[in-house]
Amino acid sequence: MDNAQAQLLVNIHEEITKGTFTDLQIICKDGTTTGSRIVLAAMSSYFRAMFSSDMAESQTGVLNLPTMSLSVLQAIIKMYLCGVNLVNETNCVQVMDAAEMMQLDHIKDICDIFLKESLVLTAENCLNWWRLSKLYNFHDLSNRSLSYFTDKFPDFVETENVVHLSKEELMEIISKEEMTCTEDIILKGAMKWIQYNNPDQDHVKLIFENVRLDIVDSQFLIDEVVFSDTVCKNKSVQEIIQKVLRSYRGVTTRSRFSPEISVFVLHHNNTSLLSCFTSDNKWGGGGGGGAFLQRQ
Repeated sequence: MDNAQAQLLVNIHEEITKGTFTDLQIICKDGTTTGSRIVLAAMSSYFRAMFSSDMAESQTGVLNLPTMSLSVLQAIIKMYLCGVNLVNETNCVQVMDAAEMMQLDHIKDICDIFLKESLVLTAENCLNWWRLSKLYNFHDLSNRSLSYFTDKFPDFVETENVVHLSKEELMEIISKEEMTCTEDIILKGAMKWIQYNNPDQDHVKLIFENVRLDIVDSQFLIDEVVFSDTVCKNKSVQEIIQKVLRSYRGVTTRSRFSPEISVFVLHHNNTSLLSCFTSDNKWGGGGGGGAFLQRQ
């Protein structure tokens, strides 16, 4: 029975493609085709509501889809009726947009699977995909995109995309404890965003409060930050930086995400050697046969 039903849908698609048994003219943004009201209504509650109401489409038999390309419409109908996957890197976003409008969750799921299996995130495309994943509720892709920022923020800062973040997006990224780059890079990205977007002083202060200035290299603060226009115009930020510089204790610049380290002292032939095991169980420092470990 399953095979018979599948063949029936394939046959229906073939007839629609030929233009037989159609009662609808469909005008897309780049072309015109014909279609069947009953097929579209059976596929989508969006069209079912349209054709069962007193809307113009139900009266005239003309369906206008000004934001959808003809190729995307044809691909969606074929995917739905014939059970094939026609989503690719070129049409994925357009298919998602059309499936959202037509309320076709099945087609959105196909797009989601394609992105999970095929999408390669880069510094140039990660912001766009992060936004799209939130728009379409693709939670896995949203998490992947956010993880890209925490792992590859230095690459992202070097692109122009960093200045096109919204205030909320910037704050979400720089407040993540999982950021693996040095705090200098986070501050560099924040400063680049501030200089381009010129936010109000309260928001500038909030940004600086979400940067771990205590682990920023003091020389970087002095050379790149203290005398910048951003800081000179904001007394609250000046006070934050001065407080950090006064309490500076010579800590080498580092990231927030520092692996836990277990330190041991090795005693061998009346000599103590300081060594350690890192969180990934790698041995660092000296060692020798016959030594014993004393945890500190």
